[in-house]
Amino acid sequence: MMFVLGLFIRSIFALPQLILSAMRRLDVEVKAIVVATITNVILNFLLIPRWGINGAAFASLVSFIIWSAVIFYYSRKIFAFKFHIGIYRAVLGGLAALVILFLFKEYVLVLIDAVIANIQISIPSGQLLDEIAQELVKLIIFGLFFLLSVFIYFITLLFLKSFGEEEISLLAAGLRKVGVPERYINWCCAFLEVKWLKIS
Repeated sequence: MMFVLGLFIRSIFALPQLILSAMRRLDVEVKAIVVATITNVILNFLLIPRWGINGAAFASLVSFIIWSAVIFYYSRKIFAFKFHIGIYRAVLGGLAALVILFLFKEYVLVLIDAVIANIQISIPSGQLLDEIAQELVKLIIFGLFFLLSVFIYFITLLFLKSFGEEEISLLAAGLRKVGVPERYINWCCAFLEVKWLKIS
């Protein structure tokens, strides 16, 4: 999870990195990579003997953060890069979904163990079928868990009024293109504009 968090942080700064690449500022990318790599090697050397894979994941997280910080610093310095307020809303929505995942993680694991323990196919070749059924159950439960987190993310974005005019107009144009009746398009647009919520 630490490694995934590091990838998420790095992905936020992918756009300024692409802009720096387009400006042929490879020196900045080299600086970011060198500093992050040196940090990663040192932390791996210190943490892996003590904490194993968790130490390696933490080292990667710190390295991704340092790489992102270097890219962000030079992006602000070279072309005055700054984040649109929408990115903060998206990150907040992601954090809300992440909190829900953490809160329900133990319950999901207990549910998986309870369901899997009752899966048994009483035929000679049942062991293989048992394993396949167990993996399918895991997939279904994790899929439902993922849908729950996506739903929470979407609801958070709605409450934060994260859908701007451009996104809503693009959606409306797409719906008209596929022949959706206008009243449904208007309803979808009003829903994304959160006019049904009594918040400012």
